[in-house]
Amino acid sequence: MIQVNRVRGQAACRARSTANAWQVSPMADSRSRHALFGGLAEFIIEKSYRRMTMDDGRRIGTTSGALLGDAGGLGAAWDGAAEAMFEPEFWEARGSLAAADAGRGSAWFVAAEGRHWVLRHYRRGGLAARLSADRYLWCGESRVRAFAEWRLLAELSRRGLPVPRPVAARYRRRGCLYRCDLITERIPEARPLSEWLAAATDDSWPST
Repeated sequence: MIQVNRVRGQAACRARSTANAWQVSPMADSRSRHALFGGLAEFIIEKSYRRMTMDDGRRIGTTSGALLGDAGGLGAAWDGAAEAMFEPEFWEARGSLAAADAGRGSAWFVAAEGRHWVLRHYRRGGLAARLSADRYLWCGESRVRAFAEWRLLAELSRRGLPVPRPVAARYRRRGCLYRCDLITERIPEARPLSEWLAAATDDSWPST
């Protein structure tokens, strides 16, 4: 005797024989495997995010978002400045704002306590900037742009690649939108591309 159990609205069905062994149609089996692998992928991504956050940075929740940073790289600034360290005015008032990027006007060189950093505020470009200069759609903390770049740089730095070491990241959320900032170590003798292009001559192009 074979019993068939059909779920309303589903094209697949399950059949059970008298031996109590379930036989699954190919379509149902395919859907089951897709659901399994999809859930497994989400689990791995979430676990990876949590591991990298805990291993590589210290997370602190704020009233409107969160901070992620390397306490060792920040030094006393981590406890003394908190969110203020992401504001150019904070460093300018202390005479620590060394230079500014002339591109989108969203990056600054900071010199503090013997450390040299680059502070960058995320801004949109192109057509998207006409709708919002610096706001992004909220899709969860794991997808915040500054946090994602922080984790990527941390991983590349750990593997010995020549990338700027991440120092701190921040996001501030309001409803379904958020803004974010990132602080990285400054590469010695590095110059903004816009500054280099402004000073470039015809003779310098062959060596580029």
